[in-house]
Order: sequence, then C-alpha cells, then structure tokens
Amino acid sequence: MTEGHENIMDMERFEMLVERHGGDLANWPNDARAEAEGLLAAAPRAQAVLAEADAVERAVAGAPSLRASPELMARVLADAPHARRGGAFAGMFAAIWPFGPTWRPALALAAALILGVVTGYTAPLPVSAFGDGSSSADDMVVMAYSLDQGLEDLE
Repeated sequence: MTEGHENIMDMERFEMLVERHGGDLANWPNDARAEAEGLLAAAPRAQAVLAEADAVERAVAGAPSLRASPELMARVLADAPHARRGGAFAGMFAAIWPFGPTWRPALALAAALILGVVTGYTAPLPVSAFGDGSSSADDMVVMAYSLDQGLEDLE
C-alpha cells in the first residue's frame, strides 16, 4: 500500500491478483476489488495490465477446442512415467521411498515380521534360579516381603 492511500494496492500485488483472478474484476474478492479500483483510477500501467489480461482471456475463450487423436493419447499415456513404473500409485511410492524399487523395503519388513513371530513362538520360557518354575517377578515379591518383615522386627 502507498502512503496516504489506504484503499490503493501496490502494482506487485495487483499483478499477482490479475494472474490469479483474471482480467474481470467481478471475479475478484470484494476487498481486493475495492483496492484495485483505487489503483486503476490512479495508475495507467494497472489499466494496461488489466486490459491485456482481459484480451488474453477473450482470445482463449474464443479459440476452438481441440481434442487429441486417439493415437496421440495412447502414445502419451504409454510414455507417461507411471505406465513404466507400476501404475497410478508409482508417484506416491516414489515420494515415500525414493531410493529404488519399493519391493526391497517391503521384503525387509516382511522378513523382520516373520523372524519376530518365529522367535516369539520358539523361544524357551524363563526358568527361575531356584528351579521350581516360579517366575523372577514372584521371587522379587517374596524377597521384598521378607525384607519388609525383617525391618519391622528390627524396630
């Protein structure tokens, strides 16, 4: 904004809004439209930028629509990167794992899972130091209780 004119925007912002919303001020947000009208009244350069954008939009709107031939569409789709690298999800996989084929980390994960399950089912159960089958947690509870009883006897 320029000094003394709260409702006039600078040219850089005006040009950015023209690129974003086009040459018809009716398509602009209300607050930006009011500021743009102030700039248009004061700056011939802004008028030229808006007129150029409007002319381009009219030329594009008046151009006939063209459709690609089926042969061209087939050739473009065959040359597309996702066609060679595994389908529509190839771009997503490449973003997650840009280091090569995605089957490698998947295979490593599957191997780790299988190894963990096999190890969990085949590992021997812990045996107590006393050999009576009680767990170490049970031994700690008995020792803590005995220690507590011994301290009460000292008092």
